[in-house]
Amino acid sequence: MSWSAIYKKMGIVYLIVNLYQCYVLYSNNVFLTQLKPILFVPRLDIVQFLFLNPIFCQALSESAVLRFVIDCLVVLLPILLFSLITFMENKRWIKIISVLTSSVLFLYGLLIDSTTLIHFEGYIMLALFSLVFYFKDAIGFYFTFNCYRYFFIFIFFSAGLWKLRTRAIFNNEQMSCILLEQHLRHLVYDSNDYFSRLIYFLINSTMFSQSLYCMVFIIQVSFISGVFTKKFDRILLCLFIIFIVLDYFLMRIDYLIWIGYGIVLYFSKFINPPKAYEQNESH
Repeated sequence: MSWSAIYKKMGIVYLIVNLYQCYVLYSNNVFLTQLKPILFVPRLDIVQFLFLNPIFCQALSESAVLRFVIDCLVVLLPILLFSLITFMENKRWIKIISVLTSSVLFLYGLLIDSTTLIHFEGYIMLALFSLVFYFKDAIGFYFTFNCYRYFFIFIFFSAGLWKLRTRAIFNNEQMSCILLEQHLRHLVYDSNDYFSRLIYFLINSTMFSQSLYCMVFIIQVSFISGVFTKKFDRILLCLFIIFIVLDYFLMRIDYLIWIGYGIVLYFSKFINPPKAYEQNESH
């Protein structure tokens, strides 16, 4: 498969991911026009403190037009970028729209993170995904693709390191406590359905539930292999999909969009150093 074919197929995945993200925002009523944010609560992040200044926050709260314009940019810019990389050869416009789209998605993630319970990590991936298409040539695409791949690996691997740092994997009741906290409302109001019975079983069977937690930890830390070789990328992708499905089924957390981010592990097999780059390395 040529790099140009991968470039366009990645563009299709990029469009699907963004459309799905828009669907998630709309279905959860967290577009700015739906949310009408009043209270902004920055996390312990200097970027949010610098960005969420009182003047901008007040303007966003009071101006329906500003909220509508930002929502439109979030929806339309990825579609425009996809159109450019698919049907247009003008590299300058692709670069401009790629950077603009990445910036808008990044800043939108900061807004959503400070006004809702939606986490920011997905928008970091969306912003970086937009930059993958900055270069429409073999060498540039090779480097941006691999930078994005390494960042994806780091995100998932760091989640495993966090479990190790907090010593959660050594707490035999960790998974049981997580399940209880996550599904407490469901267990109170729907205590007799099949899902509640399954959760009750996992909460009471601490050793079994903790073994699932340790299995997730092993999957996450195994991603470090992707730093040294691409040979296991397809296996890592399968493990990643298993994690996403289990998380969706057991935790009722929708991380399905991350499968789109992880598609780099599928295409990485076909991304080889361009011949021009190899020749430069040999001199």
